[in-house]
Amino acid sequence: MGRIKVLLADGNASLVSATGEYLSRQGDIAVCARITDGAEIYPAVVEENPDVVVMGLILPRADGFSVLGQLALLPEAVRPRVIVLTGLTRDEFILRALNLRRDAVNIVSCPTCGRKML
Repeated sequence: MGRIKVLLADGNASLVSATGEYLSRQGDIAVCARITDGAEIYPAVVEENPDVVVMGLILPRADGFSVLGQLALLPEAVRPRVIVLTGLTRDEFILRALNLRRDAVNIVSCPTCGRKML
């Protein structure tokens, strides 16, 4: 099996950069895109065909909820798995994200997500 292609997306550029640097040092992971604008996620997924999208829910121009809805429309053969990192902990936010992509979403509550990283 080849390297796992990962697309990173979050409104926090520092988080995207730090996560990208960490993942790039892993021998079995290839970071194919680093995105800080929600409107750029879907086109990048179509172009890069990642295995996994690691994303936040708070992004400029298109929030993570709308992106999850777009990704759900992709043919199953090219639909990536999604890991959502979020500081949003209210049940309705978590359930909304899960309902958009029941087949392939994992939610990771990240208490420092949304805060400026130093």
